[in-house]
Amino acid sequence: MDEGREPLLNITILKNKKFKTSVIIGSILAFLITGIFFTLPIFLQMGFQYSAIKTGIALLPMTIALMIFALIFAPLGSRFSPRALSQLGLVVMIFGALVLAQSLSNDLTIGDLIPGLALFGAGVGILTSQITNLSMSSVEKSLTTEASGINNTLRQFGTALGTAIVGSILVSGFFLCIEKGIFSNEQLSENTKIVATETLHKSIQKVEESPILP
Repeated sequence: MDEGREPLLNITILKNKKFKTSVIIGSILAFLITGIFFTLPIFLQMGFQYSAIKTGIALLPMTIALMIFALIFAPLGSRFSPRALSQLGLVVMIFGALVLAQSLSNDLTIGDLIPGLALFGAGVGILTSQITNLSMSSVEKSLTTEASGINNTLRQFGTALGTAIVGSILVSGFFLCIEKGIFSNEQLSENTKIVATETLHKSIQKVEESPILP
């Protein structure tokens, strides 16, 4: 190792608890946002045959709430603790995700999605208005470059992880529902069920080997 060279990353920045907390929250934010944006359009278009336009309309409450709350809470960071506001946003966002999950049913309508999506969007707006300032203001000016790099990298990691995990759960749940439907169908013979299940397992293998699967 050559001595005297400037390191790519000053690891002392990782000792900053305030910075670490804000970066972790940012990663969780990216994970949850990716999960919602990845799952909902597929759920609405494949499960309820929504068109792309109707799906966009269904997601409007989240977008509108995000914009409004981001604009409202952005200037409040100078009057209140950015950390407290970020925690508030995270709580609202998680609560909105839970409300949204409870609203999903076989007779779902766009109106049923509004409360959960609005709450989730509000939480994201509150959090995004504070989280970057919180992470960057917690480090010295000489370390802002490293802080920005770590912040962006971990957010991208959260996005990739959210896509991979949510995508895997979505695909697994889809095939499990099909398999359950095959075995619960009394009109199918046992031989037909076995053949259908074997075909399904081969399809699962092809999906797992597909390069487009996250």
